[in-house]
Formats: sequence, C-alpha cells, structure tokens
Amino acid sequence: MNRRRRRLGLAARMTLPALVLVIANTLAVGTYVVHEVKRTGGQRLLAMGLETARAAAREAAGLRETPPDAVVARIAARLAVNDDLLYVALLDARGKTLGRASRSGAPLPPPLPGEISRSGPGGPVHRQLAAPGTGTRYLDIAAPVQGPGETRLGFVQVGVSREGLHRQVRNILLSTAGVTLALLVLGGLVLLHLGRRLAAPLQALMDATREAAEGRFDRSVAVTGDDEVGELAKAFTSMQARLRKTFSELTASQRRLRKAQRMARMGDWTWIPENGVVTCSENLARMLGLPPGDAVLPYAAFLEAVAPEDRERVAGILAAVARDGTPQAVEHRLKGPDGRSFHVLNTVEPTGGGDGLPPGVMGTVQDISDRKAAERKIRHLAYHDNLTGLANRALFMEILETSVAQAKRKEALLAVLFVDIDNFKRINDSLGPEIGDRLLAEAGRRLNACVRTTDRIARPEAEEDPEPSAARLAGDEFTILLVDLASPQSAAIVARRIQEALAPPFQVEGHEVYLTASIGISVFPFDGQDAATLLKNADTAMYAAKDQGKNTYQYYTTSMTADAFRRLSLENSLRRALERGEFLLYYQPQVELETERIVGGEALVRWRHPDMGLVSPAEFIPLAEETGLIVPLGAWVLAEAARQAKAWIDAGLPPIRVAVNLSSRQFRERDLRKTVLGALEAAGLESRWLEIEITESILMERGEAAVALLREFREAGIDVAIDDFGTGYSSLGYLKHFPVTSLKIDRSFVQDIPADADDAAITAAIIAMAHQLHLKVVAEGVEDAAQLDFLRRQGCDAVQGYYFSPPVPADEFAGLLAREAA
Repeated sequence: MNRRRRRLGLAARMTLPALVLVIANTLAVGTYVVHEVKRTGGQRLLAMGLETARAAAREAAGLRETPPDAVVARIAARLAVNDDLLYVALLDARGKTLGRASRSGAPLPPPLPGEISRSGPGGPVHRQLAAPGTGTRYLDIAAPVQGPGETRLGFVQVGVSREGLHRQVRNILLSTAGVTLALLVLGGLVLLHLGRRLAAPLQALMDATREAAEGRFDRSVAVTGDDEVGELAKAFTSMQARLRKTFSELTASQRRLRKAQRMARMGDWTWIPENGVVTCSENLARMLGLPPGDAVLPYAAFLEAVAPEDRERVAGILAAVARDGTPQAVEHRLKGPDGRSFHVLNTVEPTGGGDGLPPGVMGTVQDISDRKAAERKIRHLAYHDNLTGLANRALFMEILETSVAQAKRKEALLAVLFVDIDNFKRINDSLGPEIGDRLLAEAGRRLNACVRTTDRIARPEAEEDPEPSAARLAGDEFTILLVDLASPQSAAIVARRIQEALAPPFQVEGHEVYLTASIGISVFPFDGQDAATLLKNADTAMYAAKDQGKNTYQYYTTSMTADAFRRLSLENSLRRALERGEFLLYYQPQVELETERIVGGEALVRWRHPDMGLVSPAEFIPLAEETGLIVPLGAWVLAEAARQAKAWIDAGLPPIRVAVNLSSRQFRERDLRKTVLGALEAAGLESRWLEIEITESILMERGEAAVALLREFREAGIDVAIDDFGTGYSSLGYLKHFPVTSLKIDRSFVQDIPADADDAAITAAIIAMAHQLHLKVVAEGVEDAAQLDFLRRQGCDAVQGYYFSPPVPADEFAGLLAREAA
C-alpha cells in the first residue's frame, strides 16, 4: 500500500498540474456561461414583461367602455401563451383592483408601488419580489392605462416568474459538474497508467538505491527502454557495480585495518559534542573491556576510562581540539578490563562540520605500554647503578638540584648524607671482587630500607617504576637525600639508623663479613645553596668522620673546608715526597721489664713537609693507603729501618730488633716477601733483628695466604708480631694456627689500668693466654708507673710508651742505646 501511494504520488506530481488546469478552465467556462445565462435571461424576462405590460395597458385602454371583468378576461388570455406569466391584474386610477387572473399557486399581485400611483404619465415600473412562504423570486411590472388627452384610466399589473431562468442555470451547472467529474475520472485513469508506466521503474530504482545506501548491492533493476528512465536505470546499474566492487574492497581493507590495529594494539573513536556520544571501534572496545563490536557510550563514560591522574588533562585537550580545530597528540593512561592502567598515545583531530556532518572530534589510540616500558628500562639503565639498582650520580644530582629549588621556594630544610663503607677496599682485595659486589648490593638494600618513603631521590616517572631511596655514586660511596626535615638534627636519626642496619654481619658464600660506614652530613641552606656544594661538603664531612676513627657520622662545619683543602694539598705533595726525600723515621724503644733494657724499637714514619713542617702520620698514612702510595712508602720504611739497624750495629751499639708495620695494602702485594728479604739483603742485616708487625684483620682477611707468607718470614728468621691486639677479632684461639712470635696489647686497654677493672682483667687475660701459647707480650701506651707496675705483676714481657720515651729521631735513639751500653 505504501509503495502504491508513493507510485501514485509520483504520477500525481507529474500530471496533477495539467489536470488542475483543465478542471479550473472548465469551471471558469461554466461560471462564465452561468453568468451570461443569468444576465441575458434576466434581460429577456424583463423585456418580455415590460412588453406584455405595455400591450395589456394599450388593450385595456381600447376597451375602456368594456366591463372590467371582460377586460381582465381578454388580458388573461396572455397567460395561456406565456408560461413565464404568473398573474395579470387591472386596477383603477386609485390603484384599486378591478379584476385579476393568475396561475395556480402564483402569489397575489402586491400593491402598486407608490412612485407609479403618484406619478404622472410615464412608462411601466418593475421591481423584483419574493413570494411569501416559498421565497420564489419574480418580477412585478406595472404599466399605466392612458386615456385620451393623457388621462390615466388605471393600471395593468403583470407578474413574471424567474423559475425558468433558474432551471436553465441549474441545467448548465449540472452539465459543468458532469464535465468536471468526467475529467477527474479521466485524470485518475491517466494517473494509474502513468503509475504503472513511469512510477514503477522509478520506485524500483529508489528501492535499489536505498539498499545500496545500506551496503546491499544485490538487487537488480529490470528497467528497459531508451527513454530517460531507461538511461537512468543503466547509469544506476553501472554505478551499482562500481559501488559493489568499491564496497567489497573497502570491507576487505577494513578487515585488514582491524587486524593491523589488533596487532599494533590500536583503536579509534569519534566524539560528537552535539549529542555527547562517543563511538569506539571494535579494537578500542576490546582494549577497554567493552562488549564486542563498535561501542557507543556517553562522553562522561568515555572519560571514566581515562586514568584519574590524566582525566582532567585529557578532557582539556579534547575540548581545545573541538573548540580550536587544531590537532594534538597526548600520552596518557587508560584503564583496562582488569582495572590496571596502560599507556596510550592518543592522536586527536577535528572532524565533520564543513562536509555537512555535525562537527566533532576523532582520535586514534595506540597502546604504547611496551615503548614506555622500554623507555623506563633505558632510563633506568642511564640513571641507575647496574650492581645495586640504586640511583647513580647523574640521577642523584638531577634530583638534588630539583629538591634544592623546591626547598628554596618552600623555605624547607634538606640534608645530604654521604656514606662510605669503611675499609671496603681491603675487604674487596681480600675476598675478591665478586663477593665485594655482592656485599655492595646487600649494603645498598640495607641503606634503601633506612629512609622514609618521602626521602626519595629518583625522578617520579611512572608508577610501575618504584623510586629508589638511595644512590650509589661510585665504588663503596653512597648518598641519601632527606627532604622536609623538621630540624638539622633529624639527619642524625637516619645516620644512626644506617649504622644499625649495617651492624649485623653479612653472610656471603660462607664468609661472615662485618661492615661499618663513615657518614658525612650537609644541610641546606646552612652548608650550601646548590647541589654541587652540598654534595662536596657532605663528602668533606665524611672524611672528617673517618678521621674520627670511622664508623661514625659528622655534620659539615666550615672549618672542614680548610681541612679538605689541606687534605688535597697533602695528597698532591705526598706523591712527590718520596722523590724529594721528605720522609724520615722515628723510633720508640721497647723495654724489657725483667731487665728494663731496650730490646727493640718500633720504626715510625714521619713526613717533614717543606711548607707545613712535620705532618702527623694520622694525616698522611690514611692518604697513602687510599692513593696506593703506601706500597712504595712501606718499601722505603723497610729499607731505611734495616739500614739504620745495621748502622747502629756497625757503630758498636747494642743490637736490637727493629719493628716495622706492614699495612693491609702491602700485605696484598705479591712480591712482599721479595721486598722484605731484599731490604735485609741490601742493608746486610741479619733477619733476627727485624720484626714485622701486622694487625689481626690482615690475618683474618687473607686467611691461608697470610699463613703461608708468615711461615716464609718465620723460616727466614724474621719475627712476627700482632699489633693492636684486642681491637679487631680478638680471638686467641686462632693464634695457635698462625706463625707469630708476640702480641702487642693496644694502648686502649693500657691507658685506664689499673683503675678500670674491665681493662685490667682483659689485659691480664691476654698476657696469661699468650704465655700459654708461648708468645711474648708487648704492652703499648705505657705512660705512668702504676701502669708499669700492673703489667710487671702480670708478667708482661716488654712495654712501649712515653713513660720511657716518645718516638725520637734515629740519632736520639742511638743516644739511648749508647747510655745503656755505658
């Protein structure tokens, strides 16, 4: 039914104007004919009535001697010959009816009009009246009857019916209506014919076009002919074939695009602000965990898929593109179906508007999680230490600079802790670099656990890449940045926490290793206004902590800058001191308690700087160990001590053992045996007059290698003493395994005896147990008679200290020997 209506409507639109024109013309002609008939018919009726009235008036004038009824009868004869006459009446001069004749049902003659009854001689007067009751209209005509001399004898009154005229008009109207109806019927037939011949092919083309718009191209259009419709059908069929091919290629291309987008983890979307709707592609819907196929969702719901941290920024960019029409690209995070966020690159550009489509915004989303992970990995490698995973120097300095700038704005405090593992080089050389690396990695983890969550120094790049809390600058040096401190003293709390964290032993491949750290602290804004100064001053404070005996922390003070400059100057001068002959040896006598005679002397190196004067060993020995200069310096001490001992003997002085300290760095040298024996040989000194002093830590660190080397020394006749006994491992049990000849009790135990009961007990125990192992005992740091008496009562073999003599130059020591020989 709808199709037929469309078909008739199309035909009607083509033929209705002509049909309306014909009908309008027919109606116009009919109207004109009716008008003319009414006009001419009325004129004819009036003329006939007037003539009838005049003729009757003349006839009545000729019969003025005849009775009125006879006159009326004569006049009434006219009714028989004229159907339009309704009545005829004869009236006297005063208007009184003398007689009348009328048709059945005709109205009675009305009274004469006043104008004719009062007027003088003249023609007939007519008027149009309506019959009472029926309303039928008719003409009433009155004509005067004139006698001789223009004498008015009376009137003749005639009624003329208009019904005949009305019947004629009705007949014309009926004819016109018939013609109009015939035209309508004919037009309907024509429309039906055109609907079949013209609208049907067009409707077929319309249906095929509608299906093509929906992506269906299978409907064929069976329209033939060479007219315009046929040409249109041929053109459509050709276009349909091209569209079918293009659509097929487009569908295949879309399938390939979807596949490529799935492989590349891409999707696209379109937002029409006018209706507030976002349409997502199948791939984007899959990435967001939406139902399969294209997903249509409100704009607010689309923004909900953006990670909360990025939502406001993304909404602003989309609004800017919609407003300004400028394409933009933004990286942000989306929430996946599992609730976790992933990184995407969203390329946004305007769409529609100029081509008739509603203006909107479209975007292409690509999952760049792998790229971001690779960037984080590259950045981690660039800014982190491979061994410990902590931040490296570059990252530390970058974050320190940022933190200083923030602290300046907020007028806040921050601190830099410079942490250096004590004696790590010795440990690394003793146990090997592999174990050393594992120790550093574990130390880094312990340091990282010591700080607050807010004390972070790595850049906040991504939530998947946790920020490190500590940095490794190089080797065994670490740094920690503390921000938003309540006071400068807060840094000391972390420093103590670091010391506590490092205190438990490290278990590495069967080795139990103890680590300590020296920590330097600088505080912003007091100790520096920039990152470089703060780090340098923390480093300076760290060295001050080492100078305090290590395993402690020190705040930076301005005086340390001068100390650091002095240290740098000393290091530079130290490298040339040997060449310039600036070193000399002092000797401190070792006195046998039984005889109170000098039986030995400890060689102690001194440095006479040309500008600074005599430099304390506490200053330059650590520098020599750090720089490696201790090896050539130690070789010189050995050679010089052996030469001096031989010189005293050659001078006739009593021979004594000269004790020379060997550092852990020297002990790691492969040719140490060659160096020692070479010094004896060069001086011509018998090996029994040389004693080598080593610390407990050297024995424990070097293990079997130390035992083997010491045996070689003993086999060569060289005595071996354990120096500073009691400050290191302090285990008498291991001594029986090492080829040593004596122990030297450290001055820290001697200085408070006999007042300190604990130190006295320890000293007595060391002496007793050493004698049980057939070892001699030498006590260091003896400064008064009470100490001497206690040691004598405990059976100590020898003592060394200021009570007898401080370290003195070789010539003064020779004087001491000479006095004993006298």
